[in-house]
Amino acid sequence: MTIEILEIRTNEELGTRHADVIITSGLNSYLFGIGGLPLTGNLQTVLDAREAELFSAAQQGGRVVDLYEITVKRVLKAFALVTLDEINILRVQAGLAARTGAQAEAALRAKLKIL
Repeated sequence: MTIEILEIRTNEELGTRHADVIITSGLNSYLFGIGGLPLTGNLQTVLDAREAELFSAAQQGGRVVDLYEITVKRVLKAFALVTLDEINILRVQAGLAARTGAQAEAALRAKLKIL
């Protein structure tokens, strides 16, 4: 069984973290959100210690996922971020402000709406 962390969000007010993970056992993979995790410590260790409990919960409430689809999305995201880094080098050389990932994503969403 493996638990791969996709994204971590922090809730400072509650003093906790939330993690979106993929839990895989054999051919079955589930996308699952886990809340109420401690702010400190190694999150992977915390999740691994609870793997049986988390896999059971993921089977009940998680979404079955295609690991190929998720891998393609992650590769495309990484490619876009590397490309943005390169574009920002040129923007700064031209005296323009660098774009953030959020700005690039908003511009892309706007373009997709008009296509």
